Amino acid sequence: MAERTYPIKDDLSVYALRQGVRALALQAGFDSNAREELVIVASELASNILKYGPPGSVEIATDNEGAGGRLRLVASDHGPPFRDIATALRDGHDGSGPIDPMKLLKRKGIGAGLGAIVRMTDSFEVHERELGKEITVVRNVVRPRKRRIEG
Repeated sequence: MAERTYPIKDDLSVYALRQGVRALALQAGFDSNAREELVIVASELASNILKYGPPGSVEIATDNEGAGGRLRLVASDHGPPFRDIATALRDGHDGSGPIDPMKLLKRKGIGAGLGAIVRMTDSFEVHERELGKEITVVRNVVRPRKRRIEG
């Protein structure tokens, strides 16, 4: 298992995290599309730390045991808890509701951060802590098949 923690303080530390995720994902056997999705996930987690909860860090770890490998990212911050996680997971929303489009322009994003993270990973967990929160995501090299709903 390879593991490393990146303190998130500024845009340069986000760049270092992105490079670290790319390298570990390659080592774990992810294809190029999956590697780039994991870089996006790491960027979103880190940018949320900078926006809502500095200081913070992102730990990345790979596990190559069992059928295929996986990469885990754990983002920890000192920000406020989510008011409503279900709302925060919707594109264009934060934990309070819809994000003002003018605010999105200033933040240089589209407000799809947490929703995109969920779509690009295989597991997503939020744990509130005394000082902030922790988000853990996992992406498997071999992704589980989605069940079809018929009827």
